[in-house]
Amino acid sequence: MAQSVQVTFGSCIDFDLVFKDPEGQAEDISGDRFAVFDFYPGILADAVLVKADPTAGILHFHLPAEAASQLLPVDVNRLRILRTFADGCQESTERFGITVR
Repeated sequence: MAQSVQVTFGSCIDFDLVFKDPEGQAEDISGDRFAVFDFYPGILADAVLVKADPTAGILHFHLPAEAASQLLPVDVNRLRILRTFADGCQESTERFGITVR
């Protein structure tokens, strides 16, 4: 697992993902669709993904408190984000975790 987001048990989970090209420049994600992909536990399917600033490549991840309270303790919560480009091609992020303390 590449990285982990640290959260407090029972709180909402909010963080931003920034999509960048190989040169480190922000990618325009305006025409792209996103979905939670390859996740455990199943409650992560309740996450809401919103393009917060599409031209700056910023995608906001939100998991409401009720769903977040059902996450498992420690480092077993994991997911990837699937990105579907306007032309139908797809790629996903590396797997990352949500660590509940």
